[in-house]
Amino acid sequence: MFPIRPVPDNDVKKPPMFVFADMEDYRTRGKNVDIEYAKILAEKKKCGGKSALTPLEPAAVIPPDIIGKRVKHKAYGTGTIKAINGSSSIDVAFEQVGLKKLGYEVCMENHLLEFV
Repeated sequence: MFPIRPVPDNDVKKPPMFVFADMEDYRTRGKNVDIEYAKILAEKKKCGGKSALTPLEPAAVIPPDIIGKRVKHKAYGTGTIKAINGSSSIDVAFEQVGLKKLGYEVCMENHLLEFV
């Protein structure tokens, strides 16, 4: 057999509603805790996964003058920007792999594209 190493403690925290002081606390609060947690998750999903008070970050603005510019992608190589799709993606015709639709903001944040 292979040796199994213990996993070090990590920073994973249980939701406070699942932490009980003792068995008496579990008997009084623990009966409906799963149902309550499911309600919290459903409410969070209904709000889009974010708190209603969290401000939304503005989307990155794609400059219209990038059409026709040459770019280099880390995986796809060099290509030319052909079009802007909506407010978040661009079409790039790569020499090696053809036309790809890329998320502009993701590419810029992760430095996947660079202008050449």
